[in-house]
Order: sequence, then structure tokens, then C-alpha cells
Amino acid sequence: MARKNWHPADVIAALWKRGTNLRKVALANNFAVPTMSTALRQPCSGAERAIADALGLDPRDIWPERFDARGRRLHCGSLSVKVSVAQARLEAARKEAKKAS
Repeated sequence: MARKNWHPADVIAALWKRGTNLRKVALANNFAVPTMSTALRQPCSGAERAIADALGLDPRDIWPERFDARGRRLHCGSLSVKVSVAQARLEAARKEAKKAS
């Protein structure tokens, strides 16, 4: 089964558990706070990396749908990402169906 992206609230909660928040991560990495908030909802590689680093994770662990099966980043344009994510989900569903039969 394909892994899902973390819910934005889960990312924020994980940051709080580590004693930080989006504002602190933004300031520490020279990003605007809105950029960090945007990364919770849509691809923004630099902000994703900063958040993941603050959590001691790889961005692929938090947002697996933004990467292909080989771990390569999907296109960052929102439409391209939606199409690529849909294609990845379809491919995963086909593989699951093939395993089940």
C-alpha cells in the first residue's frame, strides 16, 4: 500500500514535541514563515528539507507522495505534482492488485 503524506497538523505536533515550531525553523533557515506553512500543503524543497532536518527525518519520510518509487522528487509545479501523484497511486494500486491475484 502506498504511503501517505503526514497531515500538516501531525508535522506541527512533531515539531512541538521537539521543542520547536514552524516560526523557529523558518528563522533558523532564513525562510519566511509563510513559506514553511506552504511546504506543509505543497512542494517546496528547501522548506521541506528544513522541516525534515528539525525532525531528524528525510523529507521522503514526511511527504512520500512528493517522490517517486526511486526516491526522486516529482515535479514541483502543482499540476505536475497532482498528475504525478495520481500516476504513482495508480501504479501502486496496480501492483497491489497484481499481488492479490
